[in-house]
Amino acid sequence: KGNPAVELIRKAIENKDKNRKEGFNYFQYEKYEKLGMALNTITEKTKNNFTWRNVKFVFDNDDTNKVNDKVSLLLYMREKIADVYYRKSPQDQKEYVTGERVVVPKTLFDMSGLTYLIDNQYGSVDFYDADVTLLNLPFVSPLNPIAPNIYRFYIQDTVAINGDSCIHLYFAPRQKTDRAFIGHLWIAHDSTYALRKIEAGIPKEINVNWVNEMQISQEFSWVGTSATERGLMLTKDEVFMDFGITQGDSTKSILGNKTTTYRNYRINQPLPDSLFSTTLATIQTADALGRDTSFWDKKRHVSLSRSEKNLEVTLDSLN
Repeated sequence: KGNPAVELIRKAIENKDKNRKEGFNYFQYEKYEKLGMALNTITEKTKNNFTWRNVKFVFDNDDTNKVNDKVSLLLYMREKIADVYYRKSPQDQKEYVTGERVVVPKTLFDMSGLTYLIDNQYGSVDFYDADVTLLNLPFVSPLNPIAPNIYRFYIQDTVAINGDSCIHLYFAPRQKTDRAFIGHLWIAHDSTYALRKIEAGIPKEINVNWVNEMQISQEFSWVGTSATERGLMLTKDEVFMDFGITQGDSTKSILGNKTTTYRNYRINQPLPDSLFSTTLATIQTADALGRDTSFWDKKRHVSLSRSEKNLEVTLDSLN
């Protein structure tokens, strides 16, 4: 009681229904998702392993990952672009996938099994929800109404995000074994008390099967101009997970990285009922899987990295 950090979090919790995008009558946006899976902790011993004896040239494509600075080898990449439409009443949301491509060595992976694993582990993350489900497990959000009882909050400093003053807080679970996050968040230093940015991970004390490390970061930006068509919207979302190949052995792992960006927002502009006529939540358009290079060069929100560009060239030799 009387802790300025806790009082600030209580204000953010009180105002979250006003700040979350589902408060609008309508919205739409374009979503771009890039997901990669890499063999982590590449060593000379890995390269000389019997598994890779005929394809050692793939290691020309190894890289240093930005989660734990270990050398990793990208082996799977999926890109997806979609138009998303939301209606508040009756509440519904539809995602129309207009482009999707997968780059993977079919000789090394079972495609159906890998795709199922990826889709199962990487759900959408909304910290405005009371709980965030990851790896099929619920974690208490730092914006849950009970968060002050679960977390310790500490004010770090005041910074500007896109010209707006924000208060930077550090948070960590009170009990190391609680299924909760550890990290940093930035709350708008104005009457909105809106979440502007968050970086969260799982404490090492929490035992989540097969997961050595996980990091999530999200950024929110103002979109729209007029008062009725303006709001703080999620513009970038990144999730990194380090999965153990052998349980309990962190030296052999798969690094998963999903980056999602959102743009071309339109807020409170009525949408036709025809968009919501299907019972499916996700609809793949007829030409989504057949998009050519020029389509991706034009529509891709985030440029491919060196290793991502080289992956397709490498796989031409493997397949």
